[in-house]
Amino acid sequence: MSRWMHRTCDTVLADRESELRKSNTRSTQLEEALDTALAESHRRLDLLVQASKDLMNAHVNAHIEHEQLTAELEATTAREAALLKEIDTLQCRINDLEEENTSRKAVLEARRRRAAEKALGGAWDGPGNEKSSGRAQVAQTMLTLPLASYDVTVAYQRGGNGDWYWTVDGEPVDTNTGFVLTTEEEVLTGRYGFTDSELSQIRRTAEKAHRQLQTLTSEEF
Repeated sequence: MSRWMHRTCDTVLADRESELRKSNTRSTQLEEALDTALAESHRRLDLLVQASKDLMNAHVNAHIEHEQLTAELEATTAREAALLKEIDTLQCRINDLEEENTSRKAVLEARRRRAAEKALGGAWDGPGNEKSSGRAQVAQTMLTLPLASYDVTVAYQRGGNGDWYWTVDGEPVDTNTGFVLTTEEEVLTGRYGFTDSELSQIRRTAEKAHRQLQTLTSEEF
């Protein structure tokens, strides 16, 4: 009886030890699986954190780029507006210059025409006269001169000796025309086509400026 019970106990003990080994093995497997799962969980968490950081960085970079592009667009728009304004101003200036040029051209053409008419004199009324042909040729020559030949600055100036004289582009008028008794005014009207009223206005303006200068000089003393 005692031996049987002993064998029975040994059998039960062996079974329990076998079960314990199996349980230990299973526990080890479960622990390893848990460690693997935990490691995978940490890996995925790290990936999620990194992905979150990358997403945040991408968002920040996108925001910065958006701000930069917005600022650049605003600057470009402002520059475009400034250029359009400048173009408009330049176009207005061009229009003004074209109008001035047209007006100036009309003035010079009128001068050339008057000079030619004066050169022609009365030749048109007596074409058979021996002098008429020469006057007509001179008139024709005057008309063929470029407008720049009539685009001169005429001034009326007072010399150091108190005498007044006319100048063309700063030089005294040359009255040596080959004809006697040719005055400065005749050269200005006959060669450059100025009118008597234009010369009178220039003369009045110069004399007035001289009187004003004399008045200021006397007041200083």
